[in-house]
Amino acid sequence: GYALRSGDITHSQMSKLETVVYGSGKISFKCRVEGEIVKKTVWDGLAFCIDGIQQGDLIGDADWVEKTYTVTGSGPHTLTWIYQKDEEGQS
Repeated sequence: GYALRSGDITHSQMSKLETVVYGSGKISFKCRVEGEIVKKTVWDGLAFCIDGIQQGDLIGDADWVEKTYTVTGSGPHTLTWIYQKDEEGQS
């Protein structure tokens, strides 16, 4: 298999991975997030989008989980993973 890791970022920054797929089907991947939770408020997280529409997210400090989404339609589709950090707090 393959593994990816977000870029080296700090507060108020994001790391983005984008790819284009053709046709319809299912996309599955495993992910985890090392984000911060301060006073029960979640700050950092990972979002997954298909054609610019957010399908789901993983926020806070979450262990490995498998996610599966359906891509519909025949044309090209842009899949995007975005990890974003909040403005301040722990790094």
